[in-house]
Amino acid sequence: PIGAGQEKGSGQAWSFGVDLGMLYKHFLVKGLNFGINLSNLGPKIACIDVDQADPQPTNLKVGFAYKLLDLEYNKITVTADFNKLLVRRYKDGTSDPFYKAIFTSWTDEPIKQEMKRVISHVGAEYWYSDLVALRVGYWYDEIGNVKPTTFGAGLKYSLYRFDFGYIAAGEGHPLSDTMRFSLTIGF
Repeated sequence: PIGAGQEKGSGQAWSFGVDLGMLYKHFLVKGLNFGINLSNLGPKIACIDVDQADPQPTNLKVGFAYKLLDLEYNKITVTADFNKLLVRRYKDGTSDPFYKAIFTSWTDEPIKQEMKRVISHVGAEYWYSDLVALRVGYWYDEIGNVKPTTFGAGLKYSLYRFDFGYIAAGEGHPLSDTMRFSLTIGF
């Protein structure tokens, strides 16, 4: 057997992945949208040793958005989404292929423990006159002990949109005080 770091080869690899998603507008009631997404569906990635190939991080995301208020100058939307990594690893280091792990990743632990692995996000967004937005959110990952509050704002004018986000994750957390900025030009 060859130990870590003793393998021969370039360490280069390639693979492909597919994302599938659906969005239902006005799901069950007017103003409620429902979305579901399966991402990173594809074969394992092997750099040098095919027997040590790693699975892609196949993920299931289910989300809801509800327009709580939809007036000419004031709009409020509340959202929630839930994410579950669909990767099944065994103690010997092997893992199931993605098409099998979609199912087996729910059965490697009791369902109560599996539900603790679901990462949840909730949030709200307020728009005034389609010009200024304010946002607040909460992120809950019990297993990873990630429970930050997020804040954001946005400005929109004509084709241009500027957004700002801030993560308040607490002292010592690597995401604490993270700021994100984006500029979007829509056509």
